[in-house]
Amino acid sequence: MKFKMDGFKDLEKNLKKVQKRAKELEKGKEVTFNELFTERFMNNYTKFDSLDEFFDESPFEIKNDEDFINLEKEKLNDWVKSNTSFENWDEMQERAVQEYTLRTLGL
Repeated sequence: MKFKMDGFKDLEKNLKKVQKRAKELEKGKEVTFNELFTERFMNNYTKFDSLDEFFDESPFEIKNDEDFINLEKEKLNDWVKSNTSFENWDEMQERAVQEYTLRTLGL
């Protein structure tokens, strides 16, 4: 989000918007993987256009949440390291959360 400011009133207005969005984030909500791992995120940091493609091309068979939860972390980390600009899944997920937060705040 770009800010065009014609004075302190505009600055105050924009800061109030960011503050309101921050309060909404504090309330907490479940965020889906698709909200975190957007097409833009995947294009910037991986060899894939979507998270679905990332997992479809992986050696893992993931049909539901339980399959994902039961993945061997070491194998998932190896897949992430060889197909993204991250060292492991946790690092990839942390970056996605950071970017989601910035988008939500409008920054």
